Amino acid sequence: MPILTHWKHYKKDETHMKEFMGKLSVRLAVDEKDKPTVEACSDILQKAVRQRRYLLKKKYFTDIPANQVRTTSPVSSLTDDQWLELVQMWSTAKAKATAAKYRLNHAKVRHHQKTGSRSCIPHLYAYRQKNKDREVDAVEMFKVCHTSDKTGMTDEVKETVVSAYTFLWHHMLCVHGHTCDFELQSTYSYILARLD
Repeated sequence: MPILTHWKHYKKDETHMKEFMGKLSVRLAVDEKDKPTVEACSDILQKAVRQRRYLLKKKYFTDIPANQVRTTSPVSSLTDDQWLELVQMWSTAKAKATAAKYRLNHAKVRHHQKTGSRSCIPHLYAYRQKNKDREVDAVEMFKVCHTSDKTGMTDEVKETVVSAYTFLWHHMLCVHGHTCDFELQSTYSYILARLD
């Protein structure tokens, strides 16, 4: 499947969609006449093309000096002309400004989600389905979305979770008439122990 510069090119030339539907129908029972099925397949193709374009740009264009960018296609699914169209698109002033803005915004993110390829909403939905028998609070949902199976939580996420639990615990003690003059350090230590 070629990676074209814009989704509208796939809409103009229906052979790409037909080829994709054909490949899917080999693996799945796909009704090519059913409109919702076609729309879902179109959405899958659009996301796959966008992801592939992003990965090509990241590997063969971003942070590479202009005189060292390849002039021939680095992958077999693209012709040299298609590759040069992509390079030309990425080289425009508008595309460079947009990429710089995205990098700047990405650098501002303090808590990166750790849900893998799944976004937070379906990840939390699956987590709630697993824990139907009990109530899941906002801090736990935050922890679930920001904890990696391999690396755990970053120090910044741990700090946020601890401060949230500390606030909630302090609030709960005050609401239930207990004294609010308690040692915050012991609360902090207790919560840190719970996180590990």
